[in-house]
Amino acid sequence: MPTAPGRNFVGGNFGLVLDGVESGLLKSADGGVAVADVIAEAAGTLYYPKKHIGPISYSPFVLEIGLGMANSLYDWIGGSWRGKAIAKSGAIVLADHNFVAASQREFTNALMVLGPFACVRPGGWSSRTSRSRSQRGRRRAGSTGLAPS
Repeated sequence: MPTAPGRNFVGGNFGLVLDGVESGLLKSADGGVAVADVIAEAAGTLYYPKKHIGPISYSPFVLEIGLGMANSLYDWIGGSWRGKAIAKSGAIVLADHNFVAASQREFTNALMVLGPFACVRPGGWSSRTSRSRSQRGRRRAGSTGLAPS
């Protein structure tokens, strides 16, 4: 079946930037979006309750990494395993098939909640995901490119 000219076949390339330094390419990335509960208040004599948005929080980033990441990421993971959590700021960069940044989701004061785990299975290595919680997130247009590995 013919495809449209200029059609990309890559769903996305994700890169991790920690404290302004590229830390490598991610296998997958998800989360970091603003979420809030809807709060319903009794409205006295009205039939319908009065509703408004509650406090905003951010869903945790869920990252799947490989073995070729920068030492700063491994230091961040190691610190969380030793009980010495380090807050980091950075961004998840989404790039196109040419590794040109299309957008990025920034985070501030993120803590590693669960570090990645790697295990050997009969088919080879299997990586696990890591989660980080951020106090604030922001989405903006991409400003840099990623170095393909």
